[in-house]
Amino acid sequence: MIRRTRWAGLCLVVVAALVGTAGAAAAALPGRPAPAQDGTVTWAVQPADTEGPDGRVSFRYELDPGGVVADNVIVTNYSEVDVDFRLYASDGVTTPSGAFDLLPGSRPPVDAGSWVTLAETSVRLGPRQARIVPFTVTVPPNATPGDHPAGIVAAVGDTAGATDVTVERRVGARVHLRVGGELAPRLDVSALDVGYGGGWRPDAPAVSTWRSTWSTPGTCACAAPRCWS
Repeated sequence: MIRRTRWAGLCLVVVAALVGTAGAAAAALPGRPAPAQDGTVTWAVQPADTEGPDGRVSFRYELDPGGVVADNVIVTNYSEVDVDFRLYASDGVTTPSGAFDLLPGSRPPVDAGSWVTLAETSVRLGPRQARIVPFTVTVPPNATPGDHPAGIVAAVGDTAGATDVTVERRVGARVHLRVGGELAPRLDVSALDVGYGGGWRPDAPAVSTWRSTWSTPGTCACAAPRCWS
């Protein structure tokens, strides 16, 4: 299966409201869907209250182990055709390039994505129709304190020609979830390389460069410092 995930306004994730259309590489502004790759199906996923989109750019919760919160997500079909959407939640992951994404739809979540229970897991929407879908987030009593990223998506799957390769296009709203308790922040630095370059003149400007790999294996998000010389 090939998956293409659209997150609008990612800062990782993500975050911002993830509104847009699947299958496109450029970001879309929240609340302003862009044409889907095939030019025919356009949809959005946004946080909502019981009336409709409520202006949030993402879902943000702080819950203790065993805590529960109820909320709503709205899926809007901006297309001129009926569309069947598959709804699911999944765990947030960081790609090798540092971007936010979710597990493939074929892989079951094992962390915060599995704590989300949607009232509906599939919806058919007619042209310009929207559906508000309630959901709950239930944190296990033994959950590890710290950040547990996740996302809620509406996906459309297509079969590509004679190869029968399924392409899943999905649009998602990011979930920022922090479980209360003692945090264990950690920032590791590896592969540090320092370089220096300068001209033959002693009064000429010189440039030093620092390159390294940063990782955050702790239980909460950390921001690596930026340095100039």
